Amino acid sequence: MPLELVGQAEVRCWSPESALQRVVLWSMFGFAAGALIAGPGAGPLSGQESIAWSACPDASGLECATMAVPLDHARPGGPAMAVGLRRLRGSGDGGRQLWYLAGGPGDPVGGGLGRLRGVLDDPELDLYGIDHRGTGDSADLRCPDQEAADSFDGSEIVGEEWQACIAHIVATREDLWALTATQSAWDLGRAIERVGDDAERAGARRPESIVFGASYGSFWANRYLHLYPHQPAGVILDGVVPADWSFAEFDQGLDAAAREWLARCGANAECGAHMGRDPTATVEGVLGRLDEGHCPALGVDAETARLLMGVTLMVDDIPNAVIPALAYRLGRCDWHDQMALLHFVRAALSGVGEASTHSPVLQRHVALSEMWNESDPSSDSLEALVAGTVATTAVSSSFSHTWPDWPRYAPDPLDGAQAPFDGPMLILHGGLDPTMPAGRLTEIRETYAGENQTFLVIPEAGHVTVNYSGCSRTLYAQFLADPRAGVDTGCVGEETFVEFQVDASTANAIFGRPDLWTDRVPLLETAWFRLRYNVLPILVLLVGLGLFGRRSTADAPLDRRAVIAIGLSLVIAFGAYVLVASVTLLLPYNSSAANISVLGIAALQLLLMAGLSRWASRVRKNTSRRASART
Repeated sequence: MPLELVGQAEVRCWSPESALQRVVLWSMFGFAAGALIAGPGAGPLSGQESIAWSACPDASGLECATMAVPLDHARPGGPAMAVGLRRLRGSGDGGRQLWYLAGGPGDPVGGGLGRLRGVLDDPELDLYGIDHRGTGDSADLRCPDQEAADSFDGSEIVGEEWQACIAHIVATREDLWALTATQSAWDLGRAIERVGDDAERAGARRPESIVFGASYGSFWANRYLHLYPHQPAGVILDGVVPADWSFAEFDQGLDAAAREWLARCGANAECGAHMGRDPTATVEGVLGRLDEGHCPALGVDAETARLLMGVTLMVDDIPNAVIPALAYRLGRCDWHDQMALLHFVRAALSGVGEASTHSPVLQRHVALSEMWNESDPSSDSLEALVAGTVATTAVSSSFSHTWPDWPRYAPDPLDGAQAPFDGPMLILHGGLDPTMPAGRLTEIRETYAGENQTFLVIPEAGHVTVNYSGCSRTLYAQFLADPRAGVDTGCVGEETFVEFQVDASTANAIFGRPDLWTDRVPLLETAWFRLRYNVLPILVLLVGLGLFGRRSTADAPLDRRAVIAIGLSLVIAFGAYVLVASVTLLLPYNSSAANISVLGIAALQLLLMAGLSRWASRVRKNTSRRASART
């Protein structure tokens, strides 16, 4: 399983109108004011006591601490707040530190340091992390009612819930203006100072610090470099977010990545054989048919299909070869395709979504305050753009709906500017990154082209290359050992991640079938499926009505109560059909549990109809006797 260092952006923002949409919805998905621009210096934290570290309460094996910082670093004598720190000490002498900046925005450090230790080949390195303001132990920003487990979409905030959330944070939080990228960048610089001061107080040499920003963490790291250009010994950026990027670009980038992936599908023998020489056109054709009512059994329209493919593209654990297979199965829409798609949503997407530690409110607060522009397209324009994609998460249009009412903080003078940093840097980006096209990074490539500054695209990697690439991990290890020594880039381009062949066990886990495409299904399997899910409820209904007829006397009148009994029998039969359909939603159709459930429903249906037939027969006989007695 790839290392998940960074949370993905929000992936759900539509209203469920069908059973499949509801399953998707239930099972799945994301800066600064008032700071003075100055160098590090002594600052307001000098003279403070050593940071008190202790074991984290979450049993992660990390050490935790909190550090007091000014609410506004431009007013060091003003109100203070606490920010959360974490660390994982290495086996070395403490002379080297890596400071990890999580992504999102909205992700705290959490267990990221432990996962990072498992990826980096450097056991001597000390790992540190700091929670961005508004996350984790740094004034976590939440809307409890809208994120409650029993709310409309559980921990996810969707649709009209955002208006209630906005009202809540405006009424309850007085620090929204301070939960910014710049203030968090000051926090980072002061934390590195404090840890260095503590080392010197203990008689050790001041450690050398390297700052590592993943995804939004790279945006945060850039802001830090504006304020502390001489503090770090080196900087690593991976899955880069440029300083002038806007969330209004998100779905355009995602669609571009999907189209690139589909183009590669067309060049692959097996994928191309199913999707044609132009898979993008094939997908667009399927989307058009869905909007015309194709595949009504699933109730999937083009909007939902785009979301399914967009979410799939964003999830590291799902092979991207699934995307063309999803479109292929939607286009064919045979019974086994319907079962495969339901299995995919139920099994493969069941864990998709942000971690409970992620703050969707802080994500939107930072995004709309600093990663959105007045000149960005309107909601209507973004929705029209989404309608022309082949894969989307609709993040851009979702954010645009809350932008006018959001309590944004004041624009920052550093907004949109890359820091003029001339120290050692390692900048890595995936050539198939679904959140940021590599071509969008021209300014970063040109800005950081100095000595010991290396910008590399890992051709077939996705978002945050260390999640995928052994080459990236080798480059990390070289840079961490000595940022000023340069790195050997010979491994770049040697790895292949684009793969359209999926083994049987993986395909079975994703689709409940031994392959992605399922071109042939045995006749007996089809017959057994039809018998269980289509024929059996009708057969039981006919048996029940036959029982009614057998129990009735030839000369007994068909009175009102007998008609009611027949009507109830039909209602029971319809209810059985609904329950059987629910079994396919909740369980793999070919599992023992599904078979037992369907047979149990049939038995219950038969029992209820037999009881009604018996009651109707008794009523008719009694009515006939009373009529005979009167005559």
